[in-house]
Amino acid sequence: MEEFRKLGTRNIPKLLWVIIVVCYAFPFCLEFYISDDSLIESQVSFVWFICLIPSLIFSYYKGFKAGIFSIFFATLLHVFTRVVIENEMIYTNFEFSIQVEVMIANILVALPVCFFVNHLQIENAKLEIAYKDLVRKKNEIKRLAYIDPLTQLPNRRFFNENLLKNLNSVSKSDETLSILFIDLDSFKEINDTFGHDVGDLLLQQVAFILTSCVPENDCVVRLAGDEFIIMLPLLNKESAIEIASTILHKLKEPFDIKDNQVFVTPSIGIAAYPEHGQDSETLIKHADKAMYQAKKAGKNNYAVYETVSP
Repeated sequence: MEEFRKLGTRNIPKLLWVIIVVCYAFPFCLEFYISDDSLIESQVSFVWFICLIPSLIFSYYKGFKAGIFSIFFATLLHVFTRVVIENEMIYTNFEFSIQVEVMIANILVALPVCFFVNHLQIENAKLEIAYKDLVRKKNEIKRLAYIDPLTQLPNRRFFNENLLKNLNSVSKSDETLSILFIDLDSFKEINDTFGHDVGDLLLQQVAFILTSCVPENDCVVRLAGDEFIIMLPLLNKESAIEIASTILHKLKEPFDIKDNQVFVTPSIGIAAYPEHGQDSETLIKHADKAMYQAKKAGKNNYAVYETVSP
C-alpha cells in the first residue's frame, strides 16, 4: 500500500497553487475587511470552509497526510487571524462557540473527504500500473508473434505482412524491390555431427552475420530451420547481387563453437520486383527456385531467377 501511495503522489500544477493561495488568503483578508461589524464577522467565519478546497488538492496530489496537514494549517490560520484582529484571545461566548463549531466542522468534513480523495488517487495509481503492465504484456505477445525465439530475427509472419506492404508501396512509386532466399548447405550434417546445441548456436551467429551485411532498415528473416530470407526494399537486382557476394565472403570463415571449428556455406537465390514477379507469392517462389539452381551449380553460390531454366 505504501508503494502505491508513493506512486500516487504527483506535482501540483501551478494553476492549482494559485487556487490554494486564494483559498487561504480570501477568508484571511475578508476577516480584516469586516472586522468592525461583529454580526457579519461571525457569519464570515463560515467562509473558512473554503479551505476545504486546498485540503482536497493536497490529498489528491500529495497524499492523505498532506491533506490532514492542510486542514490543521487552515485551523491555525483561522485562530491566528482572530488573534491579530482582536489583539488578544478574548471572545464572547457566542463568538467562541461559532469559532469552535466552524473549526470542528471544517475538520470533521475535511477528514473523510481527504481520506476518500487519497483512496481514489491510490486506486487510480493501481489502475495506471495495471494498464501499463497490460500494454507491456500486449506488446510482448505481439513481439513474440513476429520474432523467431532462437535468432531474435523477424519470422515468416512478419516477412509475409511486410512484403505485401512494401510491394504495395513500390508499385505506387515505380520503385524496385529484391529478395534473397538463403539456405545453409549441409546443415543437417552439422547437426548430426556436432549436435543440435551447436547447430542452434551456428544459426544465431549466421543470423548476426546476415544482419551485418544489409542496410540498417532492411529485413533479415528466419523462415524455418536453416532457411533465411532477406527483403531489400528500393534495391535493384544488381544491389542484391552485391549483398549476396558479401554474404558469401563473410561466411567463408569457420565458426568457433564449443571448441569446434564449424564451416557452413550458403546457397542464395535472388528475385526482383517487378522483373521476376509482381506479387509476394511469385517472388518468393522464384527466389526459392533460384536458390535451388545455386545448389545445383555446386552450392556456396548465388543465382538470379532469370538464369533458372523453365
